Amino acid sequence: MNNLKHNSIFTQPDEKIILITRKHWIKFARDVIIITILGFFAFAVLFKIINSTGHTSPIFVFALAVIMLIIWISFFVAWTNHYLDIWIVTNKRIIDIEQINLFHRTKSTMRLERVQNVGVKRKGVLEEIFNFGTISVETAGYKTFVAEMNNIPDPNGVARTIMELVDSVTEHKNKLTHTNLGSPTHSE
Repeated sequence: MNNLKHNSIFTQPDEKIILITRKHWIKFARDVIIITILGFFAFAVLFKIINSTGHTSPIFVFALAVIMLIIWISFFVAWTNHYLDIWIVTNKRIIDIEQINLFHRTKSTMRLERVQNVGVKRKGVLEEIFNFGTISVETAGYKTFVAEMNNIPDPNGVARTIMELVDSVTEHKNKLTHTNLGSPTHSE
C-alpha cells in the first residue's frame, strides 16, 4: 500500500481506506524515456550548431541552460502527474483524483451502493506482461457516470476488491432495509 497520510483525504468518521492505487510505473517510465529522447535530440541539434560555427557564444550557453531547464521541468511535471493521479477505495466510496497538468486537478467521488458495473480492459502485450490495464466503474442514478483510470497495476485484483466492497455494502443495506421493515404480519 502506498504511504498516503490519512489526513490528506477527507474521509467520513466511520470510513476506512481499503485500497490506494496509482498508475503503473511503466507509464511514468514511458514519459521519462520520451522526455529524455527529446532532450538528447535538442542537445544534439544545439551541439551541431555550436560545432558548425566553431565557437560558443553566450546565446548558445543560454540556449543550453534553457533546454536543461525545460527537461528538468518536464521531469517534474511527469512525476507530479504520476504521483498525484490516484484512486482511493474506501469501504463507502471510490475517490478518483486525476492530475490533469501541474495546476489542474479533478476529483470525483462514487458511492459504492451506486456502482453497477466494474470493467477491466487490457490491450497489448505490455499490459499482459506487466499486469496493468484500464478499470472503468459505472454508476447508477439519474445520470449514468463512468469513471476510468488507465494503466492501473493488477486491474483484475482492484476490480475484484471493488466488487467485493459493492456486494458487502449492498448486503448490509439490504439487511438494514429488512430489519427496519420488521417481520411480516398476517391479516385475518
